[in-house]
Amino acid sequence: MDSTEVINSNVVMPTNEYSLGFNRIVFSIINNEGSESQKPLSVSVENIKTNKLYTIDPVFYKWPNKNGGFYVLNTIFDNEGSYFININDLTDSDFIYKKKINITDNELTPKLGELIPVLNNKIITDTQDISEITSDAEPD
Repeated sequence: MDSTEVINSNVVMPTNEYSLGFNRIVFSIINNEGSESQKPLSVSVENIKTNKLYTIDPVFYKWPNKNGGFYVLNTIFDNEGSYFININDLTDSDFIYKKKINITDNELTPKLGELIPVLNNKIITDTQDISEITSDAEPD
């Protein structure tokens, strides 16, 4: 087993790359029926280099017009480096999830509130051949 992650396929976290400053960390817990379920959780963030640990209260948001939802952790990272996100289910002591994330000062994704960069990608109105459509950052 990878020492940086306790395997628990019930947790979905879409990224492990974040930037310095304010971040919104999103994750879901999938139940046996396949929908995102709400559980009482204990979540902590640990700086791997300094072992500094702090607890964050996750906020659960329901999907509109749908069962289930997702959790959001709002936190600020002041230092670059690697951190662990530790998720514990308070109703199931066997449920432990540890995810390694990386904090850099040059994150490739826009920061919260920033506009996304304009891409020079072809869209369906630019071509007759759908195979020419791409999401490549440097299209032909």
